[in-house]
Amino acid sequence: MHNVEDDPDALQRAIDAGYEKRDLPYGVVGKAVFVFFIMFGVFAVIGLASMWLTYKLVRADRNPFVPQAVAEANKPKLAPLQTNVTAHSDIKNLRLEEAEKTKKYKVNEDGTFQIPVHEAMEKLSQRGLQSAPAPATTPQAVPQATQPAEVRL
Repeated sequence: MHNVEDDPDALQRAIDAGYEKRDLPYGVVGKAVFVFFIMFGVFAVIGLASMWLTYKLVRADRNPFVPQAVAEANKPKLAPLQTNVTAHSDIKNLRLEEAEKTKKYKVNEDGTFQIPVHEAMEKLSQRGLQSAPAPATTPQAVPQATQPAEVRL
């Protein structure tokens, strides 16, 4: 190894360049670089070992890329979405069905009758609502609050 102290010409060139012997601690810099590369190697090995172990534990030894045909065959079946094209006609048909149901007379299975809404409203306005029967018991009277006694100091 070339040492500046052994070669007077090299020492003079370093001094002429503006460096002094004490400005260049070759021993400390060399040790720091050596330690850096050793630590870099150690951490690289640890990182690669942990990735390998994770790979083995997760069992990722299968091919992550699946052909398109296989992917399409295993695709879950989803309900078809309705487009907005038929939405207007669907709402129109729904309103027609609702109007038809509210304008028809019908006898229900439990023996009750269904009459058109407008006719039920007319009958209700002619007859009026039946009032609910009065409660059998009357509420008890609430005792009145008494005035506090005067306190004199």
